[in-house]
Amino acid sequence: ETEAAGVDVGDDDEGGCVQEIVDCLLDAKGGAGSTLSVQVAINSSVIQLAKADFPLVVTSLFSFLERRKCSDVHQLWLLRLLCQVLETRRSDGDAQASVCTVNSAMAQSLTQHLVREVAALAQDDQRQQAITDVLVELVPMHPDVVLSGVLNMLDSCGGASNGGAPSAPPALVSILTEIAYTTPHALEGRIHEVMGRYLPLLQSCKAPEVKLLLFRAWCSLCVALVNCASREPGDPILSTESTFSQVFGMAALELRRKKAASGGGANAQSTTSRLVGGGGLNSSRASTEESEEKRRVSQALSTAFAILMSSWQSSKDMHVRVGAMETLGHLCLVIPKDLFLTNADALLELLVNLLSRQSSATPGMPPVRLMRGLCLLLQACIDADPEILLLENALQTLTSTMFAWTVSNGPLQHLQGSAGTEAVQSQAEVLRCFEVLSETFRKQVLGFLMQRVRGNRDDRLGALVVLRHLIGSSGWRPRPLAVVEGIQHLKGDADPAVGLLLAELIVALAAADFFAIAGDPGQPQETAQGGASASASSTSAAMAPE
Repeated sequence: ETEAAGVDVGDDDEGGCVQEIVDCLLDAKGGAGSTLSVQVAINSSVIQLAKADFPLVVTSLFSFLERRKCSDVHQLWLLRLLCQVLETRRSDGDAQASVCTVNSAMAQSLTQHLVREVAALAQDDQRQQAITDVLVELVPMHPDVVLSGVLNMLDSCGGASNGGAPSAPPALVSILTEIAYTTPHALEGRIHEVMGRYLPLLQSCKAPEVKLLLFRAWCSLCVALVNCASREPGDPILSTESTFSQVFGMAALELRRKKAASGGGANAQSTTSRLVGGGGLNSSRASTEESEEKRRVSQALSTAFAILMSSWQSSKDMHVRVGAMETLGHLCLVIPKDLFLTNADALLELLVNLLSRQSSATPGMPPVRLMRGLCLLLQACIDADPEILLLENALQTLTSTMFAWTVSNGPLQHLQGSAGTEAVQSQAEVLRCFEVLSETFRKQVLGFLMQRVRGNRDDRLGALVVLRHLIGSSGWRPRPLAVVEGIQHLKGDADPAVGLLLAELIVALAAADFFAIAGDPGQPQETAQGGASASASSTSAAMAPE
């Protein structure tokens, strides 16, 4: 017994020593002589201690934040350090994640404190983003605790209704948006709750910056909805930013097709269970609750779509109009198909007009949000009804406008910073739009590009860029002979830029086994097996730029 008592005393002494070390380190972060190198050293030491005693370090950081004696800068540093500490649970694999955790009571206290703090901060306060990062890291451990804390604070701030116009601190909406994008499965079974808070805000908000924030929030919920039904936890769709519109569009449309094919049977119920939660409930209760969840989500999405369709044109702010179009593009893929078809013509007409206005009013690449909205809308249109008359009538306007953006901005690789990233992403969405259109309007797109490849220098370069993308990243396969004959005259072009793109196109054609394709499946069999393939193969060797 004496030995056991000695061990306990020793453990207590060791724990107290570690506590004192942590307190000293956290105090030093706010010291006058705390340089950048000192900050890095303190962070490294605290993180190492967290790997040994995770709850102790988190509790100590929370204690410092709760005292309110720290300066604003000190609080900001502590919040960023807390985020790094929480990140350690996923930095060393599953074994570390099982050890690095906090209990529900601590998570609840921390969440309540942080949401109160963030709701009271000014919009330009850097601590807002730091608190958001902390809560996003806390969600995988205790999703219901964090969600309930944020939603309750939304209600108490007037997010639901307090007799006047609904309002909400923008930081709380941003937190929910980041959760939906980064850990979408945390929203399973509770997406309709978040939508219920957003609908009155969407109906009543007037400030452009708040509208843009809500537009992004609705986009995130659409992505979370599809993510929960089509991917496993820890595999967010947004992680593939460069191909987001393609990945999200394909996943959303696949879910829509499965639902239609199942006719509302067992498969549809299984999909709904993953999409809105409740997968572990017993049979009759599960069926009832899943149906109710499904009804609420569908109703909220349809209402949001109707609000945007009726209100976005009244805004004179181009940023708001562009943001609304991106949101409508997301909603088109998750609302009921019949509702989309009812509004498809009107929405497509509005979007084409907005594209034309953007093209004439603003030089440079269009906003990536606008092109992403267009890409998602085109996918929804072609999946629902490829023979939409307005889409066919607007094809020439769409291709001409997008092609003008492709050729007027030159190489984008030299651009630096956020502007360069935005331009590159926008160009990727423009090319993706060409890809979507070419899958249905193959001959029209080919004819357009073959005409441009005989134009001026910019037209030739733009046509080669689009052709290279279509051949390399889509199922677009026009007749080989038509393509080869259309670009063969470029092999004598003295422009080195044309020669480089032509060589890259030839590589893409070869990599896609393009020269081995026996022509257009729609052509007569003897033509496919004869002239097209043979001529394309024999010509490919002579096509290389001189």
